[in-house]
Amino acid sequence: MNLFQSEAEPTLDGISVVRRALRRRLSNLHIPVQVSDDLQLILSEWGANLITHASMKPTKISVSLDMKGMTLVLSIRDNGSPYPEVLDCLSTLSPALPDPMTLENGRGLELLHTFSDGLRYATRAPEGRVENTLSFSRDLMDNRPTILVVDDDPALAKSYAAFLDANFRSLTATSLEEAQRKATTQPVDLILTDYHLEDGTGETLISLLENDRGRLPAPLLVITGDTSVRLKEKLEERGVESIISKPVRPRELNRLVKNALGRSHRQQAFLLRHFETVYRDLRGEAREWRQLGDILIEHLAAARDTGSGDAVIMTRSAEATRLILVDMVGHGVSAQAGSVAFLSILRTVNALSPALSCVEYVRTINRLMTQDLELSGLLSTFLVADVLEGGRLHLASAGHVPPIVAEGNRAHPLTVSGGLIGLAGDDDFEQVDYTLRPGECMFLVSDGLDPSGLASGDPLPDWLQRAMTAFASSPEPDPAQGERRKALLSAINAALGPEPADDWTLLAVTRSRS
Repeated sequence: MNLFQSEAEPTLDGISVVRRALRRRLSNLHIPVQVSDDLQLILSEWGANLITHASMKPTKISVSLDMKGMTLVLSIRDNGSPYPEVLDCLSTLSPALPDPMTLENGRGLELLHTFSDGLRYATRAPEGRVENTLSFSRDLMDNRPTILVVDDDPALAKSYAAFLDANFRSLTATSLEEAQRKATTQPVDLILTDYHLEDGTGETLISLLENDRGRLPAPLLVITGDTSVRLKEKLEERGVESIISKPVRPRELNRLVKNALGRSHRQQAFLLRHFETVYRDLRGEAREWRQLGDILIEHLAAARDTGSGDAVIMTRSAEATRLILVDMVGHGVSAQAGSVAFLSILRTVNALSPALSCVEYVRTINRLMTQDLELSGLLSTFLVADVLEGGRLHLASAGHVPPIVAEGNRAHPLTVSGGLIGLAGDDDFEQVDYTLRPGECMFLVSDGLDPSGLASGDPLPDWLQRAMTAFASSPEPDPAQGERRKALLSAINAALGPEPADDWTLLAVTRSRS
């Protein structure tokens, strides 16, 4: 789904004009502030390189932003001379490797690579016309913890971020002002800072963050070359989780960050007790199965850590049973709190307008989330399924993983088009009607069962297809015993592990064979 398209004059002013147009478009979309800032920075940096440093300057530059599943893709096309070095560096880039643009303006490919979940560069010359394309992608469902790295030396900040790159998403700041702004405008799970900064100290940063009541507390780790006992005691008194002595070793840094996040998650569990009470009331009782005439609905789920961002709402009307499967972006306290707010909205709209069709229901939620700026921090996908007599289903999606239909030894996704809430217009949502045949099963799943593919159109993973077809082809179940649920859970745990990397939820809707 295309979200933005523009042509830029091949000048620095032209790039600036398009960047401002992109910023205006992003401000109307349901996109986290950091992602919006990164996209604008990428456009500015790459555009400046094209115009200032290419041996043959481009005469045409075009910019597009597309949504593919839950991934944003920014594409910048030009007809100037290509950067052949980029093709060699993209697959192996690390802080130790040369950046073809670094010598020119101090930033460039390494910066692009840091912000990206996927980076591609291609050049071709159809009929003698040069066409270069840089494609930069960001996965909105990336659930890695976010670490804010603070050091007044940009090279050191980037190095520490690179040490953590395999397990965490990193943001960097080179001043107290920048650190405070980033820590207060987006979710940050942990802060790693050098003690001696150009405009203050680690203690100054602690004081700034303590006075900000609009953010959840995050553990703080301090790097210092000062080994004095007095400094160590002062930092411990201020609540610093760990003090890391220079030189910083990558393995030790990752260990300390993981341990601090583990302690933080356990502390968050106490906060979640409050959310859990409200949350259970909003999403309803999580029963393992329900029999609705000739339709059996079975429910399996697992949470990544102390709190799940997934939820299921089930409501009844005279005509249908409505299932709403919600997948909040994020994890832990933030996702749980977001779920409480979003589920309240979903239930309120459903209660006030129970006669809305499933697609009109999605459109109503979309308009509400788009128009109210106070709701811009709630990012989620959801799928609505109305189950009627005779195995009939009406379905509508808001950027969610497609449902999967299984019968015999075959399982396949059912396309239900719909953009992410806040990124789409009413016409981008559709209703799909489907009738289950006797013995056929439809699975409604969250992204955690296949975080890399289904929502973007990739084929069903082999392991998941085998597990679903085995479930659907098993003998007529006894819901109370739940034998086939146990077999399916065992197959999922074998593939994802008992402690999954992301929350996952599965609803199996089966029509009786008789």
